[in-house]
Amino acid sequence: MSTAMERYIELVKQYPGQEQVNLAFEIEVPSSWFGVGLMGSLTTTERREKYNAQAVEYSKVREFFLED
Repeated sequence: MSTAMERYIELVKQYPGQEQVNLAFEIEVPSSWFGVGLMGSLTTTERREKYNAQAVEYSKVREFFLED
C-alpha cells in the first residue's frame, strides 16, 4: 500500500462474530455511522466524537426467501 493511501486507511484485525463476543474487546465507532437528518439526532459537537462499542451477542446469518 502506498504511503499516500496509508493516511486514509486504518487497518484493523477482524475476528469471526462469536469470537468477537468471547474476546469482549471494544472498538471506537465514529459518530458518522449513526446517520444524519431523520436517521440521527446528534448535535454538531457529538458528530465529531468517537464512541466505544462492544459486541455483546452473536447471531448466525439467516437466509430470507421471497414468496412467489
